[in-house]
Amino acid sequence: MTHVQKTAHRYKVVLIITALLALLQTGIFAFVARSVSLEGDALHSIIDCFIIYGSMRVVLFARSMTKEERKKKEEWWDFIAILSLIVSAALIGWEGWNRIHISHSATFNTTAVIGVSLLSLLGNLICYNVLKHIHKDHCDTKREVNIIHIAADFGMSLIVLVSTACVIFFKTAAFDGYGALVLALGLALLSLHIASGHKH
Repeated sequence: MTHVQKTAHRYKVVLIITALLALLQTGIFAFVARSVSLEGDALHSIIDCFIIYGSMRVVLFARSMTKEERKKKEEWWDFIAILSLIVSAALIGWEGWNRIHISHSATFNTTAVIGVSLLSLLGNLICYNVLKHIHKDHCDTKREVNIIHIAADFGMSLIVLVSTACVIFFKTAAFDGYGALVLALGLALLSLHIASGHKH
């Protein structure tokens, strides 16, 4: 295996793990537990799949592209990420606000949410470790951006875990709304972080 193939393989492993987590989170939200903070985490995991896939494609076809073509490809994937993050932040923020002010009595399967959050934390740690060991020749901006997103995923899963624990302890779903608002802010900040990267 060449360094390019090894790097692409590492991105593929991270993509598979992230996609499985996104599928699990989405399934739990859709059919088991209508937690808006979990919905936010699931949406970010889905967005991460697009970003990781884009990085893998750029690595695989970098040699067949000019520097300008490669830059355009990276900017296109960044644009998709930014737009998706902004839309997701608005949606999750609105639902979180409604959960706090309207649906205090809303209930959901907290055990399922805690279970999927713990699995997500484990998956994020594995992905982080895989990305950290990418060959030094490919330790570029793409790798750093993906590491930031995986770290953000870890933080978001932690927020879901904490907000769900508060729902259990304080007997109110409002904390699920607070968790969703924090997630929405995180998604908005990530979109700004990616957008600011184009200016440097």
